[in-house]
Amino acid sequence: MDSEEIPFLLPEQPADAKETKAPRTIFQGLMYKSASVLMLVVSGVLTMAGLQYPNDAQCISKMSTWSPMLEAVEYEWRHFHEEAPNKYYGKPNDELEQAWGKLWQYGSTGVPDSKLHLLNKSRAIDWKYLPNELGGGIEAFFEGFHQIHCLDLVRQYTYRDEYDYSLNPAFLRQPSVFYNHVDHCIETLRINIMCTADVTPRFDKLVQWAEERIVHPYNVTAERIRAIQEVKFQSTDGGQSVHSEHEHAI
Repeated sequence: MDSEEIPFLLPEQPADAKETKAPRTIFQGLMYKSASVLMLVVSGVLTMAGLQYPNDAQCISKMSTWSPMLEAVEYEWRHFHEEAPNKYYGKPNDELEQAWGKLWQYGSTGVPDSKLHLLNKSRAIDWKYLPNELGGGIEAFFEGFHQIHCLDLVRQYTYRDEYDYSLNPAFLRQPSVFYNHVDHCIETLRINIMCTADVTPRFDKLVQWAEERIVHPYNVTAERIRAIQEVKFQSTDGGQSVHSEHEHAI
């Protein structure tokens, strides 16, 4: 047969002819559909989990008063070794004083009027405003820096006879004003510790729990302190670290 006689189109199939598929093709189709359904289910579960478990930023916004600094807050896991010497530790010297000052000696920032209700404050108060060239808004200081300042002042008061604080503005005030300042700082720290203590802000609940369950009383006597100090000074193993009781507390 000449090639010119070969038809371009195949003969039409009867209308009632049924198309058959190989078993492998059917199996592949089922697998594809199953995978699609599984991906939809997983996506839904992940979406619901994300809605159910808030991220750090969402938790911070619920647990903290509004602040323009919230956007800078990040959390990380860290173990603190309170007995290890660091730049904030020990008797005062010029370097230690500078290190403490860098923790809190910062200026003010501006808070917009529109945010006062988030701080439970009234616009009726005669607030001090920053000039526009400094950003405007109500002049405010961050409470975290205030608390560190208070801790720093209590530390300085403790070492007032061992370091020259004559140029420190806090020590230049009248004695009665200075002592009121120290008392104010102690009260500020007490309130903050009781309000943020683990595991609940109801500190009285923690005290009640301790009274009902803790069987080993807090008993620090002069003899016990001397015994601990003797253990520290008598340790002759240079590579062995000496731990205090605080490192075993939970």
